[in-house]
Amino acid sequence: RAATDRRSLLKLEDGCTATVHYIWGIGERGKMRKLILLAAVAGCMMLAGCGQQDTPATASSATAAPPSAPPPIARTFTRNDWVSTFESTFSMKKPTQDGEGITEYLACFEEDSSKRSGCSLFAFGRTDAFNKLSSLTTAHSRFADAADINTFVKVVVVAIECQSPKLVLMPRFNAKGGWLFMDRVAILADGELALEHSFENHDVARDNGYSWVSEKATWITDEKDMRGIQAILAAKKTIGRVSGSKGYVTIKKDMQDGFIDDLRDAVSIMGRLTAAYVKAGGAHCTQ
Repeated sequence: RAATDRRSLLKLEDGCTATVHYIWGIGERGKMRKLILLAAVAGCMMLAGCGQQDTPATASSATAAPPSAPPPIARTFTRNDWVSTFESTFSMKKPTQDGEGITEYLACFEEDSSKRSGCSLFAFGRTDAFNKLSSLTTAHSRFADAADINTFVKVVVVAIECQSPKLVLMPRFNAKGGWLFMDRVAILADGELALEHSFENHDVARDNGYSWVSEKATWITDEKDMRGIQAILAAKKTIGRVSGSKGYVTIKKDMQDGFIDDLRDAVSIMGRLTAAYVKAGGAHCTQ
């Protein structure tokens, strides 16, 4: 009987229901029928569990993959877009052309009929079609540069096509007493050095006339310089100095005051231009 019961247990692999019934019938007269029945039921449960784990997931329970996102549309920003963005920041007044690729105009950023110029914020614009460059010279710098008799720092916003605008400072030394051999310019703000820049000898352009000499250099400002400019604009008192191998010259107060006014206007103009190109997605041309 024991052998028969063991053979019956092996039949669990072929079918749980039939095997349990068979074991119950054989073990009905024996003392081990309850134990055999329990063993058979446990075996069925184990096989049922294995069967569920091995059964592949049905199609209805499978999770569908999310649809792929469409590729982003490439941004297009042409030279004409750049020029349109640049000119959208101001009103161009009294444009004149010299017939050689140069256009000069008054760039009015804020209209104001009470002002002689008709603008409360403006600059003197000059666009060179050959070099693809536009410059916006602030008011005081324009007049001081025309006189060409003082030592000062000229302030210009320069915009090269398909590039971000830059604030450019141009130290100017003019004198009758001889060369300075300029190599450095620095500005104090409330007694602290806020802004400085040094030049190599070959970076300075020099010229001379019947009774005067002139030295000029160009300084393209960066983020660090812009922080110094902000400190200058917030200061109560500033002092400017142009230095060279032959000594130094302190910038006169009226020239220094004009420099501060020009800086304030240039920073405002830079802010408007930068905001316009950010809105357009950047100043870099894609084609």
